[in-house]
Amino acid sequence: MASYFFDMKSARPGTAEDSYAYANRTGRYSRSKETNDLVASGHRNLPEGFDNDPMKFLATGDRYERRNGAVVRKLILALPRELPLAEQEKLVVDFLDATAPCKPSGYAIHHPKQAAFGDDGNPHTHVWLCDRIPDGIPRERAQFFRRAHPTVPELGGCRKDSGGKDPQQAKESMRNMRRAWADLQNLALEAGGHPDRVTHLSLREQKVDRKPEPRFGFMGVKRMDQGAKDEIRASRRTA
Repeated sequence: MASYFFDMKSARPGTAEDSYAYANRTGRYSRSKETNDLVASGHRNLPEGFDNDPMKFLATGDRYERRNGAVVRKLILALPRELPLAEQEKLVVDFLDATAPCKPSGYAIHHPKQAAFGDDGNPHTHVWLCDRIPDGIPRERAQFFRRAHPTVPELGGCRKDSGGKDPQQAKESMRNMRRAWADLQNLALEAGGHPDRVTHLSLREQKVDRKPEPRFGFMGVKRMDQGAKDEIRASRRTA
């Protein structure tokens, strides 16, 4: 059964490279062949000067982004279990095309079995995207992450499209991204001949009178016995 999950946080300076390493199972997050759940990854739109290397890009942002700024946005998105890997990856790329067509971005798709409530797994993707939109102006790596100059772009960093938004505009931007993820999932499910559909709307907005399911997390599911897992799966089928 297709399900909707969309979570977005900011990667503050000093955290972006480590988040990338975790999502891509590199460095201290490397896993054995038997336990590695990374099944696909990719990146795009890196500016010149970073050698098409996401780690180099993010490490530079960790060092030079202003202290209270965001190097990148981090998203975790549940993927439809009904779709094969190739279609799941296309769905992620379609989402980036729709919401961040020119921005530096990347993704890592995981198919963990041990975090699932049954045999159908728990496919999801970690997405990162930078709010800075490359403008074609050559810059040193450090300068790319500096504050943009208001009148002479060459003297400052690359401009962020998130700057200057009031809380309502920021909320609407998030809502548009959530809606886009639901719409693209439904298009992919329909194209694959699957009847299930998802929605970005809250239970309250759907006028559904029940409490939302808590987020259990990897360790929470791992600690559950089979009886507890079966009970949750049964509740999902009747929701």
